[in-house]
Amino acid sequence: MVFLALRFPQSVFKMRFLATVTALLLAPTAVFAAWGYTDDGKNYVIDTNANLVVKVSKTNADMTSIKYRGVEYNGQNGKNSHVESGLAPGTVTIQQYTNVIKVTMKVGTLVHTLVFRYGNPNVYIFMNKKDSSITVSRYILRIPPNIFTNIINEDTDWVPDGATAIESGDINGLNGQTWSKHYSGKLYGRTMDYDWVGYTNRNVGMYMIRSNHEKASGGPFFRSLVRRGGSGGPDLYDIYHYTMGT
Repeated sequence: MVFLALRFPQSVFKMRFLATVTALLLAPTAVFAAWGYTDDGKNYVIDTNANLVVKVSKTNADMTSIKYRGVEYNGQNGKNSHVESGLAPGTVTIQQYTNVIKVTMKVGTLVHTLVFRYGNPNVYIFMNKKDSSITVSRYILRIPPNIFTNIINEDTDWVPDGATAIESGDINGLNGQTWSKHYSGKLYGRTMDYDWVGYTNRNVGMYMIRSNHEKASGGPFFRSLVRRGGSGGPDLYDIYHYTMGT
């Protein structure tokens, strides 16, 4: 079982440790809507009563909308936030408890769960790969363009327009320089040294709090998929399992 959290923390500040990350929101306090979920026919619509409303596909548990204080933080040219590049259709169920809503997706031997807590602007993401029939699993958070633009040209994982693919689109090159979502000169070198990846602007921080990969293929020193951005919008990644060595 692997766990990670997508977080919109409630106060903005710089910090070197983010074990219980709470980044920042400078926007004025809004009136909370109702805690609970509704069904719009295609999605379960979950309201955390903390300015966060998320739509989860009833077909494959993609997060098809992530709205914080009314701003959409999900989606790039029709692509959602999801396991892999979107799971095959499976069985999606939802359960509501007093302070928790749980959405569970089962496809084959894979169990993917999203958990929401009352009054909490986070999404808790779980993955259970029951056997070796699931060889690769990752989570991709796809953020729309023009929200987090302050890091353009400031990091090695922000790919400029015109940089052509060198390796499967994961690594791009232009004028003798390369960009890769597997490496960033601004982040630490080992997986065990970075518990989080994210972006900030003047009003909000959006972070993916990652597992330590102690039991992942390659172990905690292995590094694969961090974050990536460009004019089409930035991505955040976490690897649950890759069939790779160190």
